[in-house]
Amino acid sequence: MHFDVIQLRKIFFLASLLAILVFIVFVNCLSHQFTYWDDNKYILNNPLVQEFSWPAVGRMFATWRVQYHQYHPLTLLSFAAEYHFFKAAAGVYIFHNLLLHAANTILVFALILILTRGRMFSAWLAAALFGVHPMHVESVAWIVERKDVLYAFFYLAALIFYSQHSRDGKSGNWTWPVFLLFIGSLLSKPAAVTLPLALLLLDYYWHGRLRCRDWLIKTPFFVLSVIFGTIGLAQRPLGLATPYPGIDQIYFGSMAVLTYLWKAVFPVQLSGFYPFPEKINGYYPAEFYAAPFVLIAVTAGLFYLARKQRLVLFGLLFFYTLILLTAGFVNLNNSLLADRYTYVAYIGLFFIAAGFWGAGEGPAVKKRRWCACGIVLLFAVMAWQRCTVWQDGITLWSDVIKKYPREVQAYRNRGSEFGRRGKFFPAWRDFNQALALDPSNPAGYNNRGYLYYEMGKWQNALADFSFSLALDPGLVIAYFNRAAVYIKIGDREKARQDYRQIIKIAPGMTAARQALEQLEKP
Repeated sequence: MHFDVIQLRKIFFLASLLAILVFIVFVNCLSHQFTYWDDNKYILNNPLVQEFSWPAVGRMFATWRVQYHQYHPLTLLSFAAEYHFFKAAAGVYIFHNLLLHAANTILVFALILILTRGRMFSAWLAAALFGVHPMHVESVAWIVERKDVLYAFFYLAALIFYSQHSRDGKSGNWTWPVFLLFIGSLLSKPAAVTLPLALLLLDYYWHGRLRCRDWLIKTPFFVLSVIFGTIGLAQRPLGLATPYPGIDQIYFGSMAVLTYLWKAVFPVQLSGFYPFPEKINGYYPAEFYAAPFVLIAVTAGLFYLARKQRLVLFGLLFFYTLILLTAGFVNLNNSLLADRYTYVAYIGLFFIAAGFWGAGEGPAVKKRRWCACGIVLLFAVMAWQRCTVWQDGITLWSDVIKKYPREVQAYRNRGSEFGRRGKFFPAWRDFNQALALDPSNPAGYNNRGYLYYEMGKWQNALADFSFSLALDPGLVIAYFNRAAVYIKIGDREKARQDYRQIIKIAPGMTAARQALEQLEKP
């Protein structure tokens, strides 16, 4: 594809406009703080990140089993560089997320420009929807979701590079550049395993069919996907997956996909956390039982309408291919769905929207384009407002509680954030509410016990830690916290017993060994 000078200037102008629009929408995020929702695991308490040296970098890439259940050394490397120069300046991390998101928006513009053979407004519209959609706020405003924006950068670059080859049907030296970009994407987030399927979709889009050679030439990509997918599955402790039976996973996965489709058009009632439904009298809400049948009907209807429209069919296949990986049909996470899972998948739907709103000429098309610009502006305002929710841990979990007032994790997390700031009464109130909703949760008693420890109420702390351990005798952190209380009240022998129990349960916990050594010194 070749453009003259005037067209290149127009492309540069539209790309610049996209970048400016994205920065205007997300600029208020730059004053935000750490939410302490996984920020401590990834950055603030992570020795792999805080030691920026060649040995530490080597450990990032060599350590595939980590406490946060994913292998993404390139993401950690970016955090390590930032921590080395800027320490815990949250705005710097968010600024780099924003830079990557702006770059990704321009890459979407370039990709759709290729797919539409130079339709500039269609490409701009798809990229603008990607850049300002409220569902994408989480991937930018949440610092640890550097994974999303970084993996998408390599993923989109690979699609652009390959689309040029696939469109022209040339056998040029495309394999190694795309393969290297694929590796970069996989090292940023395991979700990149879908890239080989996306490349096949590009082959179908350009040629209307898939040849045997299209599959064979992707073999190294599929092999790499299997390797990284296996690593990802091996990282997940058995206790991490939500213990729901398979039929429930079908209900939840179907509802998740339907919700993603709905929120692509109506991005309202967004939340940082979407809990699983509660059973009432032994049953979930009726819509969950209907969800598989509705999803089948909706999907069949969409694909029937798109059967003769390759553009629409490609967009639907792209969306479904990427979203089904995270929808929860096979292995559930700790929430029903998550805004961040749509970051790349929605490109397929935006491509369809851009094809409808941006194609053609004439007065009617101009009206549609103005309407499309109005939707972009509306989404931009909604995204700007959504950014305020991610200001810190208190605003984030207060928003979740507002939408899901019975969500235990939200109260526990907000209580921890209150406690970290020394606001003991609001923290105590949140922990009590969490325990009222789930009185058999050992982590809840441990949370409140630690709050009592911070307040100097040793007997209350002991009671909570001990009750937590009665509910879960393997909860290492409760032993560690109770030992600290025993030391405060002078009962060193009981503290030794707790540290020894920790070493028995978790031999690799060096903090317990060091504390025990200190206690056993004369």
